[in-house]
Amino acid sequence: YQPHLDAVSGRIAAQYERAGLPQQAIPYFQRAAGVARRIYANDEAISLLRRALALLEQVPKALNRTQQELALQTSLGGPLVARKGYGASDVIKVYTRARTLCQKLNKPASPPILRALALAHLVQGELHESYNLGRQLLSLAQQNQDPVLRVEAYYVLGVTLFWQGQFVTAREHLEQALH
Repeated sequence: YQPHLDAVSGRIAAQYERAGLPQQAIPYFQRAAGVARRIYANDEAISLLRRALALLEQVPKALNRTQQELALQTSLGGPLVARKGYGASDVIKVYTRARTLCQKLNKPASPPILRALALAHLVQGELHESYNLGRQLLSLAQQNQDPVLRVEAYYVLGVTLFWQGQFVTAREHLEQALH
């Protein structure tokens, strides 16, 4: 099946799981979830990633395990957002956990994690936290000279400021997002 692993990755993962080999099953569950995401089968992707996370609990704690969990949590966030929206408690839990894992690994949270948390806090009405995350995104954008991230950061800041009633500043940030 080597040339067709995407098509059978879920079955391979299940075989490793039944054999009691969680470390071998996890990457195949992750691969199968990627296949499911590509065809917008979000419920399937969520299920596969949750199975991988459950199996990860059986793996001895080590740096690699933390990195694996971060990858799985980050992958799980996208289909959860697509299925439930940013305001869902599951979404906030997954991205908060991902941010905590980044801290454990002594690395900054990635832009997708920060953006998702900013939008989740925005939807929840936690505008101060959303604004702080938007500032972090902008700082990363300027640091890395990343124009796409710059747009996302100004968007988050602009929308957050809008809901805070700071319309002039919100407009300035939203205009920055357009340039």
